Amino acid sequence: MPSPAIQIPELPRKKWSREEVSVLESTGLLDGQHLELIEGELFNKIGKGWLHVSAVHKVFLMLMQLFGIFAPKITRTMNLSPTL
Repeated sequence: MPSPAIQIPELPRKKWSREEVSVLESTGLLDGQHLELIEGELFNKIGKGWLHVSAVHKVFLMLMQLFGIFAPKITRTMNLSPTL
């Protein structure tokens, strides 16, 4: 006789603020980790391979030809918080 499926309740998720993540970073708990804060959730950023880096570089060169010094900066962290 098969056993009934066990229902595991979903645990509540912590919504992180930028300030809380800054505190974690200052303690060294996040050293060596590449995380991204999106709508209160921390996501592990996937490392960039040579193909990605090559493609970004080519796009950057094209943007430099089009916009000169006004071309966007590549691989920069952006703060999209409405409070800053």
